Amino acid sequence: MNKNNSQINFIVALVRSLDSTFLSSLLAICWRIQASLRGFSRELNPQSFQLLELRLERLARELARVLLQYALNDVGATSKPCPIHWDRRTYLPVTRQARTIETRFGTVSYCRWIYQNEWFFVRDVAAMDLRLGLVGDRVSPALAHKLGRLAADLPQQPAIQQLAEQFNVCFSVDTYRRGPSVGARALQ
Repeated sequence: MNKNNSQINFIVALVRSLDSTFLSSLLAICWRIQASLRGFSRELNPQSFQLLELRLERLARELARVLLQYALNDVGATSKPCPIHWDRRTYLPVTRQARTIETRFGTVSYCRWIYQNEWFFVRDVAAMDLRLGLVGDRVSPALAHKLGRLAADLPQQPAIQQLAEQFNVCFSVDTYRRGPSVGARALQ
């Protein structure tokens, strides 16, 4: 009984500490999972089993996408960070900017700090993007790895279709062409 109370207290404390938007997203996914499971138990046949499996896969990806997005936004805290030193220059944080990237779980949104150098001709830096190792300026390393494999195995259009079906991401031909060369390097 004491163990159950401590687990319940942990869950209550965890729920209270979470952002309400994040929590509502998690609860919405949990409700959809529960509804899918309930619907499956009513009618058991190969079609309903296949449908349940596909729904659970989609919902698991959505849950992973929401968790990844929460983690990225948690890392890019709202308080103003310290200056950074990169490429033998000092950069000062200037503004926070919203950003979307493509991942194995779909499109993820997060906020990042933009850093500026005192010299106008030096390009601004988004330190978080550099630390994440984004490929082609908008693809996660894990998705770039898959992109490299697809580019090696399939022609362009079927590879873009596979990415859309498997990972719910939409690539233009331009973005796709920038990705595979870097994605192929990720395989090594």
